[in-house]
Amino acid sequence: MLAALELAASPALVRRARRQPLPEGVLEVIRAAAGSEETLAAAARAFRKDPAFVQTAAAFYVQQLLLFSGADSYRVLGVPPGASREQMREHMRWLMAWLHPDRASDSWRAVFAGRVLAAWREAGGKPPGAPAPARAIASRNRRRSMIVASQAWRMPLVRRRRRRGWLWKWVPLTLAASLGAMIWWRADATTADAALWLESLFNSAFDAFAD
Repeated sequence: MLAALELAASPALVRRARRQPLPEGVLEVIRAAAGSEETLAAAARAFRKDPAFVQTAAAFYVQQLLLFSGADSYRVLGVPPGASREQMREHMRWLMAWLHPDRASDSWRAVFAGRVLAAWREAGGKPPGAPAPARAIASRNRRRSMIVASQAWRMPLVRRRRRRGWLWKWVPLTLAASLGAMIWWRADATTADAALWLESLFNSAFDAFAD
């Protein structure tokens, strides 16, 4: 409760507080925001504050540090990651008691109530060992599709590179054979000259193939 009163006195600390883990005793703050007379009376005595001020400070704390846009499911419920379903259920029950439309018809209550219910379905609504939420499954499937697509994109390139290497090694050999045949059939070249020239071309071709 002290953290809620301090935040109410210094609202500029909201951004910094959102980046920090929630302190212990968040359920007490949620109960105060929901109007628990017992909690409000105890906090008013402990901090010498008016119960109405304590409730307003608690509501501001819950709005700004639990229900802000982008908060994960555990943060929305005001519990640490890995909390038990019983603890999450207790927090959800008091949050919905505060946000119930019977208390007021404010539109922001409906928005926050939707976030609390979505957080409960994602984090606390499934028993241990249950399948991951549909959102997590869809995200995982998208990542797998991207990996498969990237591998399929690389494989043709590898094959093309291999074909290209094979081609460049056999082109000199083919040219050497063709030139040798032409020289062999030249009328003004002796058999010895043609043989020497053909041997040099084949040697260069085989050197290129060996590379």
